[in-house]
Amino acid sequence: MERTLQNYQAAINYNERYLEINKKIGNKRGECAALGNLGNTYRVLRKYELALKYFSHSIVVARETGNKVAEANSLHNLGRVWIKLRDYEKAMQCLVDSYAIKKKIGTVFGKAMTLREISKVHIQEKNYGRAIDCLELAIKSLSCTYLLRDEAIARWELSRVLKRAGKKDKALNKAESSLTILKNIHNDSYCDLLAKRIQKMLEKWSKKLINCPYCHAKVREDNIESHISKVHSV
Repeated sequence: MERTLQNYQAAINYNERYLEINKKIGNKRGECAALGNLGNTYRVLRKYELALKYFSHSIVVARETGNKVAEANSLHNLGRVWIKLRDYEKAMQCLVDSYAIKKKIGTVFGKAMTLREISKVHIQEKNYGRAIDCLELAIKSLSCTYLLRDEAIARWELSRVLKRAGKKDKALNKAESSLTILKNIHNDSYCDLLAKRIQKMLEKWSKKLINCPYCHAKVREDNIESHISKVHSV
């Protein structure tokens, strides 16, 4: 943990120097990149006020120079910070603006990533239908690329939303399709971990729910004995 923090501090020091150099020589593109890097570092460190500061400044510089890619990326990341701060209205505005730019300049991966973030806002607002629409669009975009890991993650996210929306069969189908993709990705520790997690969740989801004969609550079949014991102990 200490070494990781040292690495982040080294990144901050480097980008602060890089920012100052680019300001002095008038390199707006370099200035914008440094601001975005600082914002991302502070976002990862959960220092959200600083992240907001640097991303907001990055957007201003990007707009001054007409750097649409940097503007879209900083709007996307600013939206992610607002999600963490639970200001979903501001998050949605940033993400929608980012998506509009990415759609115009034609970045397939960028559009998909922003759609995934927009879905998170809809989930927080319990608007599962719109979250599902966003994730399905993201998956459609990613399926046209070779970004299998990102497609698998989006399918897994969709399965979880479908489960919340009460569409269990569709949720199982999407989770299984995610697992199939992940199993074909080799030498990726994250994919291996996610595959194990999905396998475990699939086993849990596939268990039948039955009515407890005493309290009539719906309980997973494999948990019914322990549930009845708890009912009797009350």
